[in-house]
Amino acid sequence: MKTVNQTLKKSHISHWIKPSVVGIASVVLLGMSGFAAASDQDLVATTIPASACELSNSVQADKVYLSNGSWMFRSGATGGVIFNCPMPLNAFTVSDNSNDNDLTHFRVWYRDTDATGNQSALTACLKRRSTNGGLFFGPLWNSNNVNIAVHTAQIQPTLHDLAFSGQYMIQVVMSRSNTSQSPMFSGIDFPNGSFIP
Repeated sequence: MKTVNQTLKKSHISHWIKPSVVGIASVVLLGMSGFAAASDQDLVATTIPASACELSNSVQADKVYLSNGSWMFRSGATGGVIFNCPMPLNAFTVSDNSNDNDLTHFRVWYRDTDATGNQSALTACLKRRSTNGGLFFGPLWNSNNVNIAVHTAQIQPTLHDLAFSGQYMIQVVMSRSNTSQSPMFSGIDFPNGSFIP
């Protein structure tokens, strides 16, 4: 009799545990797939035009100029310049009550006139400064990995939960080694997934 009761109890417990484990696993997997698939709506609704990006110092300001909202090199200027593009977001969301802004992709609008060559290039990465002054760097996107020499927009996967206590920016470096190249930086946005409209 004792064995039968124990068997019934074990059967009852396993009957309750199995659906619970499956349910929890489903929630976790759904959460993971959502995180991997698309930036949150607050990010999707955000753009950073190139004109909002600051140069890292005044010496670099002499090398570039804004043309129709895009940064370009001045005639005769070569070398590299660093743009810090403010990202006015943190973990607080206005589109829902989750208080969890997930970044999964950012997209760079640009032109690299020698495509995969090494005479001109643009790079970009996510940066976060914490309250103690520490810096976090996300994965680096590089235009020399893309075989397109005209105006385009390319995506960099960057999985990151935005923090409440952090100042975010996308740092862009634009360079050219000779004046025959004409790279251009036009801005940043945060597409919903990896689709480029």
